[in-house]
Amino acid sequence: MKPIIIEDMPEEQYHAETGTGTGQFITRSMIHLAHKDPALFDLRYNKKRPLAQFNGNVSTDFGTYFESVLFDEMDNIIQVPDDHLTKSGAISTKQDTVKWLEDRRAEGGVLETPAMKEKAAFMVERCMYSKKWQWLREKVKNPENRRQLVVRWQDRVTELPLQVRIDIEIKGVCLIDIKTTMKALHSFSTTASDYGYDIQSVMYPHGYDLATGEKLPFAFATAQNKDPWETDILQLSDADLVYGDAHFGNGLKNIVEKNWYDENTKPTVVDSPAWKLYQHENEEGGE
Repeated sequence: MKPIIIEDMPEEQYHAETGTGTGQFITRSMIHLAHKDPALFDLRYNKKRPLAQFNGNVSTDFGTYFESVLFDEMDNIIQVPDDHLTKSGAISTKQDTVKWLEDRRAEGGVLETPAMKEKAAFMVERCMYSKKWQWLREKVKNPENRRQLVVRWQDRVTELPLQVRIDIEIKGVCLIDIKTTMKALHSFSTTASDYGYDIQSVMYPHGYDLATGEKLPFAFATAQNKDPWETDILQLSDADLVYGDAHFGNGLKNIVEKNWYDENTKPTVVDSPAWKLYQHENEEGGE
């Protein structure tokens, strides 16, 4: 297939067309899972075990809501009813609440609670003390810089159909993804490896390059959602990009081969602690 860019794709369509079935596309999170935990990938996407599914969580809900508040995109905001909140104002974990949340997410709704509203307002105010975030917000207001671009292409090596969704395209400058995180920003390299952002830093600009013929750097506009509320725009190092490229290739390889269990069925060798060795030597009179 020819690489293409699709604007204004509904959230529900993007997720409905994500998967391993006919007519579906492989995403960054799928490749990360295939690289890091191929057994879970098989259960989630091939065997479709209900308990293996990821249908969103409160953390991803807040990230989506923060982005909507930051850029004044409030059309799809849905207030979470009081009967789905705990006494402390947190979202309940009751089964009917979980189902209600899943339905609203599938419709492309952006969930809001009073606690989320207060935190997001504080974080946006905090971001506006940063010249980098001020620059980003101004760039987003320019209609030439597009938002939520879906890029689709076929991988040349594996022939798998791939898709990504780019948060922000700043024409001729860079591509940006918005991230909220609880982790300190100085450890973002580790966070990137843990969550597959290193794959994202390789995969997103690659797809964009194929579709547009333009090579742009990829960066993360990051905001910490707890004290000390750090903010910055970060770019992964060349070393992290090498790791990301390797993880990207390994994830695709695992998906193609469907060889989910070979490594996972091998017994794990448990190392003996040093104290046990010393104890044995003392019992046996060893040196």
